Amino acid sequence: MSNVLLKQNSSILVEVAENYEKFLQDPKIDKNSEQYKNQLNNFKKQFLYLLAGLNKLIEKEKNVK
Repeated sequence: MSNVLLKQNSSILVEVAENYEKFLQDPKIDKNSEQYKNQLNNFKKQFLYLLAGLNKLIEKEKNVK
């Protein structure tokens, strides 16, 4: 069960990172706008939230073994 959750969380984490990279490379975005700053902050929060979740799953796996 935990392996499935680890794989799902990892896949979502990679997807968020790829979307973040695309967002940063988009030439149409005004990097000084408030919307840009908010979106950037949202990506960071999503990434950290998923990373923390992944860390919890890994720690659970360590404790089980």
